[in-house]
Amino acid sequence: MASVLETRLRESMVEYYDIVNKERAKSVFAGAYMELPAPEGFFKPNAIAVGGEPAEFTGTVTFNTPSSAAQIYETKVYVYGVEIDRNLLEKTDAISRGAVSRILRAAAMHSISHLDKLLTTLLLTGESAGSLVSGAFFSATSALPGGSTLDNLVGTSVSGSAAEVRAATHAARAHFLAMRGAGNQLMKDGWPRIGLMYDPRATNGTPIHQNVMDALFPDALDGGQIIPAGSVVPMPNGYLSGSIADLWFFDLDVPEKALIVGVQQQPILEANSPNSDSWMVNRRARFVSSWAWEVAFGNPAAAVFGNDA
Repeated sequence: MASVLETRLRESMVEYYDIVNKERAKSVFAGAYMELPAPEGFFKPNAIAVGGEPAEFTGTVTFNTPSSAAQIYETKVYVYGVEIDRNLLEKTDAISRGAVSRILRAAAMHSISHLDKLLTTLLLTGESAGSLVSGAFFSATSALPGGSTLDNLVGTSVSGSAAEVRAATHAARAHFLAMRGAGNQLMKDGWPRIGLMYDPRATNGTPIHQNVMDALFPDALDGGQIIPAGSVVPMPNGYLSGSIADLWFFDLDVPEKALIVGVQQQPILEANSPNSDSWMVNRRARFVSSWAWEVAFGNPAAAVFGNDA
């Protein structure tokens, strides 16, 4: 029969997984990335966005083939260690169990936050990093396989008022429709649901967070079009260190997302306490959470970069 401590160790592992799965939907980039399996430790995302028009069959077929030169990405292993007092683990009262849960929640959130920080770093290189289309990921002349081109770079000026944020959002919505048209993927529902990412800490007289909120949820608006409720979702990203004049827009409804996470191992929690000195000397149980993944750009038609041009 398992001891109380052994039972608590197993319960802690299950609780860790439960926290990761529930909190993942609350991450900064939720809805803006897709996961690809990378069981061998690497992945090659070369089949994300294929544009082109169907052609009448005349005995030959035109193949809209993604580039075979897509970069190969190798996953990396990340770890986070945490110690929990053994006596605390052995107790079964509500206060002790709550203290353990708070430690496990903090450990679990590190893996989710780590993914957000990786994706943010990738996003900030978007003007120069390569992608599945020719040139940079954010470009006015990205060539899709099949001969179409798309433009996911829009000039904005968002340093002063909510009206400028609103104008940039309208421009981004028009870009999304145009990109769907370029890829021959228009839908009858028209406007896609858009995520608007910005640095909530940035300020230029007025905090950008206030400008975004006033643009999306105005009490009154004269001489302009109110953005329909629910069509634009605020995505404040405190990991950004960019300019107040930069905004990122994501199509949250498209199946092929703007960003990719290649996953070799989802976050797991392991305990090696009986074999550690800390177990005996400091009366602490040692847990190690680990995961293995890498991030990359995916579908360029699912993102628009609003840069002060």
